[in-house]
Amino acid sequence: MEAVLIKSLTFLSIVLLGYVLKIKNFFQKEDSQLISKIVSRITLPCAVLSSAVQLTFTQVTIIIMCVAIVTDLIMGLVGKLAFAKKSNIERASAITNTSGYNVANVTIPFVQAFFPGVGMGYVCMFDIGNSIGWLGLTVSWGKAEADENAKFSIKHLLNTLLHSIPFLTYILIFALGVLKLSLPTSITSIVSTIGSANSFLVMLMIGMMIDFKMTKEQFVSVFKVVGLRLAGFVMFSVLIVFLLPVPMLAKTILLLCIVPSAPSISIVFSKELGDDSAIPAFINSISLLLGIICSTIVLLFSV
Repeated sequence: MEAVLIKSLTFLSIVLLGYVLKIKNFFQKEDSQLISKIVSRITLPCAVLSSAVQLTFTQVTIIIMCVAIVTDLIMGLVGKLAFAKKSNIERASAITNTSGYNVANVTIPFVQAFFPGVGMGYVCMFDIGNSIGWLGLTVSWGKAEADENAKFSIKHLLNTLLHSIPFLTYILIFALGVLKLSLPTSITSIVSTIGSANSFLVMLMIGMMIDFKMTKEQFVSVFKVVGLRLAGFVMFSVLIVFLLPVPMLAKTILLLCIVPSAPSISIVFSKELGDDSAIPAFINSISLLLGIICSTIVLLFSV
């Protein structure tokens, strides 16, 4: 328990550092975008490569991947129904921000610290499903909701996935597992060194992204989405713990994966849908902190 609290407080301290440096103008607004690119394209793939075991399709890993896809779609539907009376763009943005999980920025740092190896393998399988369910399906659903003339396209789905570096990293790990190959020691050493910076950069970026300025109407919309995400986390957690036929480690990893933290890139997709409001950024800021808190609670009962 002490190790969990120390690690969580360390992460929160780095988040606070990022926020303080931002309000003191040490960082500029565009700096968080630069760090986001470094994380998603460099340190995260290296962290995954250095921490994950070889991926294989077993009954457990297939279940984990399916949980990601199914929960993404369920939460997308919840977002659509909750904002049914809003405009097309607001409803589309709700679908995008209510579904999806911030595995890269919230789950992986905790799993790296407490469940390396098999735990990271489970995370990779979950995020493959999350990439398909959220990045591929619910984001496309949101675009179709915003533009009634838009249609779902397998070509667009594949194009989106194949341009995601984390998703391609998971595919590489899975391919190595199928072929029973491993990375050379020299390459593992390099990616491990680069990947070790991932947790720090992620938490620093979260602090830089936090923004509490909002109108009353925006406040209501933000907490409506965050409340739905939290309710979904509680409901799915109960089902996973008591009904899912997987080992306890897999259940713990799943709980860490579904904490109510919205994907950081959902801000970008919301803008593409036509939502130029500050709401997606507020959702990200609050849900990121909530994700860290929920992760800490899960670990306190697991480690």
